[in-house]
Amino acid sequence: MVKKSTRKKYKNYEEGSVYHINYGRTFHPELKSKHLGILFPINSTENMIFCLPLTSPKEKHFKTLEGYKTRNYNDLKYPHLYYIKETDSIILMEQFRTISKNRIESQYKDLKTNQKVVLSTLELSKIKTAFNKFIKNILR
Repeated sequence: MVKKSTRKKYKNYEEGSVYHINYGRTFHPELKSKHLGILFPINSTENMIFCLPLTSPKEKHFKTLEGYKTRNYNDLKYPHLYYIKETDSIILMEQFRTISKNRIESQYKDLKTNQKVVLSTLELSKIKTAFNKFIKNILR
């Protein structure tokens, strides 16, 4: 008798793809419930993925009201924030985490074009540079 494998097959996700993530119940000030996140596959595991959470821009993220209204990324209040024009979102770098792929719900689609969003290589490069700078400041 041949045994069937009971290992669950997990979907592969493209680096830089933007998905709706259910972060679940957490403690304040951690991000909770459903938010967008940018996914980065982890080659050494098939059921976990690295995620940079996104949130909608709010006035509190910017130094000035004008900066908020114009989405001037040079006017962001904190170095752990990063603005993405393509999704009109703020990356909350301080909330980075590795999550179970079971938390991933549906891929984000651009509201105007209804196309699935995967960030460009150039944008991903900028995000990685900003994130590396953020991590280096933590590990000083």
